[in-house]
Amino acid sequence: MLTLATGAVTTVLSDGAVNWYPAWSPDGAWIMHSKNATGSSSPAGSEIWAIRADGTGAILVKAAARF
Repeated sequence: MLTLATGAVTTVLSDGAVNWYPAWSPDGAWIMHSKNATGSSSPAGSEIWAIRADGTGAILVKAAARF
């Protein structure tokens, strides 16, 4: 994440998983994203996560389907 006022760059998602499709919540407090903890480069089997904009409080919103 880039702080425009200072130019500082902060890594929000640094858990080693493959993360896709980040999107801000309407109030700017959360970032939703798709995550594949297996390290696969395919979004198939990904989970949906929310994390606070400061990188804390990750919450699993939707678990991956298990077939």
